[in-house]
Amino acid sequence: MFNESVQAIKQNVRAVNESLTGDWLVGDKVTLADIVLAAGFSLYFQVILDQGFGKAAPKACAWFARVSALPEFVAVFGKIRLAKKSIKPVLKTEEKKPKAAAAAAKPKEDMPKKDVNPLEALPPTPFDLFNFKTYYVNVPDKAVEGWAKFMEMVDLEGYAFWFLHYEKVGNEGQIEYQFENLLEGFLQRLDGFRKHAFGKMCMLNAEPNLEMAGCLLIRGQVIPQECIDHPQFEYFRPRKMDMKDAADNDLARRFFSAKSG
Repeated sequence: MFNESVQAIKQNVRAVNESLTGDWLVGDKVTLADIVLAAGFSLYFQVILDQGFGKAAPKACAWFARVSALPEFVAVFGKIRLAKKSIKPVLKTEEKKPKAAAAAAKPKEDMPKKDVNPLEALPPTPFDLFNFKTYYVNVPDKAVEGWAKFMEMVDLEGYAFWFLHYEKVGNEGQIEYQFENLLEGFLQRLDGFRKHAFGKMCMLNAEPNLEMAGCLLIRGQVIPQECIDHPQFEYFRPRKMDMKDAADNDLARRFFSAKSG
C-alpha cells in the first residue's frame, strides 16, 4: 500500500513537471494556484520526494523550491527543508509481555516467527551461487570457458537473467566522473543483495553520450522487493532475458565478460 501511494504521488508531480512551460503554473507571475498546489505537495517534498527523484521532475522540483521560498509561504509553513533521502515507515505492533511462567509453558510452535525474505522461501536450487561467483571471478577466460561453465551450472528455474538500461534525465551522461558516481551509488545501495544476485553493470560509450546498462542474474523469476525499494531502480528499465534466445544469451555473455575500457 505504501509503495503504491508513493508512486501515485510521484506521478502527480511528474504531471506538474510536464505541464510547466515557465516559472509558474499560470502566466509569468505567481498565483493562488501555485500556493495551493505547493501547499499540498509540501509534506511530500520533505519526507518522500528526495534528491534522487529531482532528476525525474526537474522543472516541478525547481518550481516547488521557488514557491516554498516566497515570504508569504514561509510565514505559514515555515522554511521547507527538502528530503535528502526518502523516509519509509517502520510499522510495529505492540505485544503484551507474557508472564515468565506462561512463556516457559508456551509450546515452541506458538512463538512468533521471524520475517523470512521471500527469496529465501523459494524452492531449493541446486545452483551454488556463492561458490560459482568465486570460480567465475577467477577464471581467466570468462567469455568462453567461464560462460560455458555458467550455462552448464545455472538453474534457470530458480534464477532469471535481467537486462537493465538506465533512462537518463536532463544532462546526465555528459560528464564521465559524475555518471560514474551515479553508477557506484546504485551498486552500493545493492550491496546487501549480493547473496541473491550476480551480474555486471557497465558505463558505455564516451562523453557526452554515456549510457548505463547491465545484466543481472537474480534469484526467482520476478523483480524482488529489494530492487523495487531501491531509490534509483525506478530509473532503470528491466527486461527479462531468454537464455534460449541466441541474441539474449550473447548479450548476457558480453556483459558478464566485460572489462574496464
